[in-house]
Amino acid sequence: ILSAVIPKDWEKETCLEYFDDIDFNSNASVIIITCMGYDIMHAVDISGAFREKGKIVIFGAHMDDFSDKILNDACDSVFYGIPAPKQMSSLLNDILCNNLLPQYSFEMNINFPFDYSVLNGKKMPVIQVQGSAGCKNKCNYCCAVPQTFSGKYRLRKIEYIIKDLKALRSITKYVSFIDANIYNNGKFLKKLCRRMINEGIKFIWGAQSTVDIADDPEALKLLHDSGCRILFLGLESVEQRNLCFLNKQYYTGDYLRQVLKIKKAGIHVAGYFMLGLD
Repeated sequence: ILSAVIPKDWEKETCLEYFDDIDFNSNASVIIITCMGYDIMHAVDISGAFREKGKIVIFGAHMDDFSDKILNDACDSVFYGIPAPKQMSSLLNDILCNNLLPQYSFEMNINFPFDYSVLNGKKMPVIQVQGSAGCKNKCNYCCAVPQTFSGKYRLRKIEYIIKDLKALRSITKYVSFIDANIYNNGKFLKKLCRRMINEGIKFIWGAQSTVDIADDPEALKLLHDSGCRILFLGLESVEQRNLCFLNKQYYTGDYLRQVLKIKKAGIHVAGYFMLGLD
């Protein structure tokens, strides 16, 4: 995603540390690092190695409310959310003008084509795609979504999703939607599935969803027909008082019925539960 927003007049190279060794001798003048929250201390070590070589180091694409406490002294700047192409261009221009701010906030801009060419030659059994950002819920345990979205979500233009999927057909047969909740908007999801079916885009795929998708038979059929074979459900607990404590607006008494509906539609269910919620 970040590769796609780098202006064309900047030279760039990418490194996915899962597959490639980091080139600490790179002649790049600016290093942009993005990582999952659990990898943040490792990323700090990488930043330190580059800063010792006089590089400008920027951390980006964070959604949490704790990164700045860890990263402020470990890099030259941190940006939250995903910048639109023009915003990334402005940030890089601040570097050229010696006016780089310590922190930027870009919300979550996802309405542009992503750059999947960075995966060429990489052997990945499942590749991630994105259809939306945020979640309609306000569960109080989520480390990122409430602070960034507060119960709101953004839908990506279907044209961009379809373009990404078509770009991946020669790379993999399996994709995973990384949306926090694929069922934020049922109408949107059904339209996407119909496009995948009508345009012959064939993948085996899965996604995260809220359990209420089970009560939408049309959505379940379209999911299955478009290749969805697994839904990851955040069930958290079978005790209703625990869900209320978490501000999760579902009814545990419906869980069994709903899970069985999804399975009957030919879709596997991976249920997530929170350790400690008896």
